[in-house]
Amino acid sequence: MSINLNDVLTDSAEKALLEQKEDGSMLSGYNGPYFHPETPIRNTSHWLVSFLKAYNITGEEKYLKASERCINYLVENKPEFNYCQRTFKGKDKCNGLIGPAWVMEAFLIASKEINRRDLSDLASDIFCLHEFDEKLGLWHRREIDGEILSIDWTFNHQLWFAAIGSMFDKKLYPKIHNQIKIFIEKLPVNFGIYKSGLIWHPVSKIPLKIESFERFLELFKNLIINKEKNINKAIGYHQFNLYAFAILKENYPNLSFWQSKKFQKALKFIESEEYEKGLINNKFGFDYNVAGIEMAHTLKVFKKNSEELQKYWLKKQFQRNYDFEKKMLCKNTDDPETLSARIYEATRLDSIVLNIITEKPFVSVIVPVYNDLERIKVCIECLLNQSYPKDKYEIIIIDNNSSDSTPEIIKKYPVKLLFEKEIQSSYAARNRGIRESKGEIIIFTDSDCQPAENWIENGIATLYSEKADLIAGKVSFIFSDKNDIFEICDSLEHMQQEYSVKFGGSAATANLFSKRNIFNEIGFFPDNVKSGGDGIWTYNASAKGFKLIYCQNAEVFHPTRKKDDILKKKLRIGYGSISASINKKRSLLGIIFILIRDFIPPIRIKLDKINTKKTASLLLKIYLVKWLCSLYFNFGKLLYIKDTIFQKIKR
Repeated sequence: MSINLNDVLTDSAEKALLEQKEDGSMLSGYNGPYFHPETPIRNTSHWLVSFLKAYNITGEEKYLKASERCINYLVENKPEFNYCQRTFKGKDKCNGLIGPAWVMEAFLIASKEINRRDLSDLASDIFCLHEFDEKLGLWHRREIDGEILSIDWTFNHQLWFAAIGSMFDKKLYPKIHNQIKIFIEKLPVNFGIYKSGLIWHPVSKIPLKIESFERFLELFKNLIINKEKNINKAIGYHQFNLYAFAILKENYPNLSFWQSKKFQKALKFIESEEYEKGLINNKFGFDYNVAGIEMAHTLKVFKKNSEELQKYWLKKQFQRNYDFEKKMLCKNTDDPETLSARIYEATRLDSIVLNIITEKPFVSVIVPVYNDLERIKVCIECLLNQSYPKDKYEIIIIDNNSSDSTPEIIKKYPVKLLFEKEIQSSYAARNRGIRESKGEIIIFTDSDCQPAENWIENGIATLYSEKADLIAGKVSFIFSDKNDIFEICDSLEHMQQEYSVKFGGSAATANLFSKRNIFNEIGFFPDNVKSGGDGIWTYNASAKGFKLIYCQNAEVFHPTRKKDDILKKKLRIGYGSISASINKKRSLLGIIFILIRDFIPPIRIKLDKINTKKTASLLLKIYLVKWLCSLYFNFGKLLYIKDTIFQKIKR
C-alpha cells in the first residue's frame, strides 16, 4: 500500500478533531515510559501544530478553527510564571526546560502560519523567564510558582530549549539570540559523547562547586555505575538530540560546530549497527521519541540526496506504531495519547510517498498441552480475545496423551484440536501442529502462558518493521501472594528471552514467532529430546542466517513454579542440555568443563528483576536455592549420560 505523508498528517488531524474538548484542550498522556501524569498543555501544543499543517495542506476551515481553540486554551491558561506540565511527586511541575519549550514551539509556528505577533511575544515572555548562566551557557528551570530552580542538567532539555529559541525572529528578539549564541559557543564543553559517537544524556560539564556535589554523584552514577542502562536511554534519545540540532542548523546554518569532529562522530553514529539494534526494544525510541520521524528530519537537514533513507526510517516508524484503522500513531506504546500527538514532528518533512505493508498476514498459533486442565482454559480465552483480526488467525491445540479431561475441555472452544499419541514430547506435538497449520506466520506459546491482548498484533508489527525472520517475545512472571523463594528464583532463571537472543542466538517456544519458510528450509523441532528442542532449533535457524530479534511488546505472562515443579524442570532441561551442547558442536572436554563448573556455587546472581526488598536474608536464600537448582540441572545431565553414553558402552 502506498501512503502519502501529508495524507497521514491530515487523517490524524481529522481523528484528533473528535477528541478535542470544548475548552480547546486535547487528551493528556503520561510522558511516555516515565508514567508521570501530564496536564493537557503538552499534547494541546503538539496538536496545534498538526492542525495548522492540516489547514495548510487542505485549506479546510475546520482545522483552522481547531487550532484557534488550542491557542485559546493555551493563552487562557497562561500562568504568571510557567505552565504546569505534570503532576508527579518529587518532580518539578514545569518539566524542566523541555515543558515550556513545547509551548514556545507551538506559539512560534502559529505566529508564522496565521500571522499573529502576539503569540511570538508570549513565547518570548516564557523564554525570558528562564535565568541564563552566561559562564556555563545553560539555563535554569523556572517552577510554576516563580521559584528559580537549579540548572537543568539533562542535555536534550538544554538543546531543545536552544533549538526552539533559535526559531525566534533575529531582528525582533535579539536578547534571545544573544543567549543562543553563548549556548552554541559553550557546546564543545557541554556536549559529550561516548567513544562510539553516542550522545551523553546528561550535560557533560560539571562545575567545581560545593552545591554541585550532588550533581557530580548523579553524573558518576549514570556514566559509571549504571552505564549500560544509561547507554540504552542515550540511544533512545540520540536521534531526538540530532533532530534538535537539525532545527538549530536550519536557523544557524554556517556554524563551524557542524564540521567539528565531535558532532560529525555523533552524526555518524546513526549509521552504526549498534544504534539500529539498540532501538529495536528501546522504550525511549520509536514508541516514545518517534525515532523514525526524527531520523528522517535529521537526514533531510544533514544528508543530501537522502530521500530513500528517510523513507526507510519513516516506514519503520509507521509499520511499528501507526494504526491504519484508527489513523493514529498509537500502536506498540505505553502512552498512545502522547505518541499520537507527536506525529506533529513530521510536519517539518516534505510530503513523502511510502510503500507500507498494511495487509495483516494469516497466522497460526500453536499450543501443545498435557494434563493441564485449568491453565489451558485461561490460555485459550486469552488467545480468543486478541486485538488481531479474528479472521486472520487460527488457534491449534495439540494434546500430547493427556490422561485427564483436558481434551474434553478444549472441545468446548472454537479452536482446532489435534492429537499426538505416538511420541510423548511437546516438540513432537508442535511439529504435528505445524504440519496442520495454514499460517504464513507460525506462533508458539505454552498451555500455562497467558498472552497479552495485543500479543499477536505487536509481534507481527515488529516482525515486519524490523524485517526479522523470528521474534522472541517477552515472558513476564506472575507471582503468588506468598512470595515464595523458589518462585523468585524461577523468574530469575528461566525464559530470559532477551538474554537468550543476545548471547545464545536462541529462544523459548513459550513466546516465539516464526516465518513458515524457516521450517521448510531447516526442518522441524527435534522430537527426540525432553527439553531444549526449541533452543536447538532457534540456534540452528540463527546459525543459518535467519534474523532472530527480541520484542518486549509481544508479551505473555507465565505463572512462577513452586519447589517441586522447578526442580523437576531443572532435571528435564539439564537432561536436554547435553543434546544442545552436541548440536552446537562443543567438544567432549568443553562439555565436561561445563558439567564441573555447574557444580560450583554461583559467583554472580542477577537481581535487577526482583521487585521485593533485597534483604540480606533474602539474598542468602536466593543464593542457596540457585545453587540447589544448579545441582539438579547437573543431575539431569548425569541422567542423560547414564541413559545414552553408558548404554552404548554396554552394547
